Amino acid sequence: MFKRNDTIPASRKSRGRRVAVAAMATAVTAVCALTATAEGAHAATGTGSYQVQWASSASPIYVSFDGMHVAVPESSTSPGTGIIQWSPDGGSEQNWYLGQVYDPNGNYLGDLLRNQNSNLCIQTNGFAGATLYQEPCNPVNGLMVWMPHYGTYGDVSYTAWTNEAAGLNLDVSGASSGEGANIDGWYPNGGSNQDFQV
Repeated sequence: MFKRNDTIPASRKSRGRRVAVAAMATAVTAVCALTATAEGAHAATGTGSYQVQWASSASPIYVSFDGMHVAVPESSTSPGTGIIQWSPDGGSEQNWYLGQVYDPNGNYLGDLLRNQNSNLCIQTNGFAGATLYQEPCNPVNGLMVWMPHYGTYGDVSYTAWTNEAAGLNLDVSGASSGEGANIDGWYPNGGSNQDFQV
């Protein structure tokens, strides 16, 4: 097992970084408030001139190193509910639609990850180690757009998702293999707890 503190650049630990990310998150929220509509947040196409191309079917997102699924606990449909990993159970709270986000110029920005049961998307608050949570989908909100990076280990393909606005990866907290472990945002470090399969 790796120790997270061993992989964090000193510059990333600074309070200034946290303040900058918090300020960015506030700015993104302000932009969203001005440009998003309640109807557009769940639409098949995007808010304003941003576009989302949703996959036609939902599927589980597996954690590569322990085989658990990314899930919304207790099938919650409430915004703000934290995201966890859980043993596969076939429930829709463990299934996700991928939505490719395109900006007004047609540039691909990454994916929204929308839960089949709650119809809400995974978001970070921009702070490393904070649990990811679900909120109404909005392609203008950079804190819920995840850029996939594809790779392979032998015959196994995986995807690491990076939130480029915050510089954080989708991550199983503490590389835990336990049910209910939080899915958080953490600095990209090449750990297998940041590798997922869809």
